[in-house]
Amino acid sequence: MPEIPWTDDQLRTFLSKLREGSPFSQTDPEMRNIFLPHAHVRVVPAVMRAALGDVGAMVDPTGVAALAYDVLTEERWSQPANWLLVSTNPWDVLVELVAARIRAGHRQVAKISGRSTELEDVIALTEPTDPPDATPARESDG
Repeated sequence: MPEIPWTDDQLRTFLSKLREGSPFSQTDPEMRNIFLPHAHVRVVPAVMRAALGDVGAMVDPTGVAALAYDVLTEERWSQPANWLLVSTNPWDVLVELVAARIRAGHRQVAKISGRSTELEDVIALTEPTDPPDATPARESDG
């Protein structure tokens, strides 16, 4: 992990560097290696909380960091990336973009597999089955 995580301005500078190539150019693997440790510190914890809260699933920290890099490289010329550059909280913008990708991916997989979220599965396992009838039986007035 980095000794000192990147500041907001350092994230903006990194995105600007990604934009120096053409929109169709491949990114430098070294840039990925530079970014990933900072994503682990600044993006992963918030995205993990969001994924658990939004879709009820745990996500892999290394995968989240890799997705954060992919989002930056794929979105580098998009309107959301423009917002990231001018936002007072660019890391929060990146967290939202990554969390949105996870939510969308989860929805698509759930449709294909016909499965609900992992959280719904856990709830279903812990809910009691039909409770016994709580109404007392009436005695006849004999």
